[in-house]
Amino acid sequence: MFSSRINIAILAAGLSCSALGCQSTNDHVNTHATDPQTTAAAPVKAEAQAPQAQTAGAASAQSGSALPAGIEPALRFARPGFFTAIKDGRLWVLREDSQALAEFKQQGEPPKSTTRIGAGPMGMSIRAADSETIIEYLAAKEGFSADLIDGRLWVLREGTPEQEAFVEDGPPPHSVTQIGAGPLGTSIRSVDRETIIAYLAAKPGFHTELRDGRIWVLREGTPEQEAFVEDGPPPHSVTQIGAGPLGTSIRSVDRETIIAYLAAKPGFHTELRDGRIWVLREGSEEHESFISGGPPPHSVTRIGAGPLRTSLRAVDAATIDDYLRTQ
Repeated sequence: MFSSRINIAILAAGLSCSALGCQSTNDHVNTHATDPQTTAAAPVKAEAQAPQAQTAGAASAQSGSALPAGIEPALRFARPGFFTAIKDGRLWVLREDSQALAEFKQQGEPPKSTTRIGAGPMGMSIRAADSETIIEYLAAKEGFSADLIDGRLWVLREGTPEQEAFVEDGPPPHSVTQIGAGPLGTSIRSVDRETIIAYLAAKPGFHTELRDGRIWVLREGTPEQEAFVEDGPPPHSVTQIGAGPLGTSIRSVDRETIIAYLAAKPGFHTELRDGRIWVLREGSEEHESFISGGPPPHSVTRIGAGPLRTSLRAVDAATIDDYLRTQ
């Protein structure tokens, strides 16, 4: 079995490798070359969903034993296969059932660790036993397996023959690479470029699908999304050229949906009102007050700093700074 896999979701359709100019590799030896690692009227809601909803197993692992003083479980940041906790304002990420996790629960942290400043949700720094754990945690997306091998992140659709063969036999003899497109500048490899785009486009709260070289984006659970699944693209739509991952264009039923999709980031509530994006830390007092009573009386604005040059508003500049740092 290769490195620990993380399950992740999205529907996507195909796009030819040659049409998009992807880098193709047929030499199995090159599969294991190592990339250098680097050591961001009615209101329209654009809610940045909390990171992946945790599974029952993840919740059980989080609450399985008492933690040393000063450490708080971080259930809303948990992802399948990982334990998360907050200590001294930093997010600790450790693999479930690992020796490092046992040491963390006993001593407050493992004897060796690494830190990625500002790489976590809400701009928090992440600490873990090693960089590989941080990368695979950040790479987690529902509907995909993401495996870090020799410095590259292999991404495959969960449950496909390609993913099953990968588990049994390792990387395939033919693949494509997108250099530096993954978390913390890791390169991504897969069986085709379509899978890489589908993986990068996936965001909680949105249905994303690749058709004819463009990414369709619709809010999950809406009549528009249901009609799209049943009947295909709507007769009327808007396109934002080159705004998607790897320079793909985005299509949707309206521009507001595209902005909401681009604005969504883990750990933040984002909402489009009067042409500006409000940004609030999820679970904060300001967030709860915003939901119940609307925008606060005092705020700061960062003109043109949001997606498609929309302006950002928040209760303070630090919130905007952390939001902009979050990938």
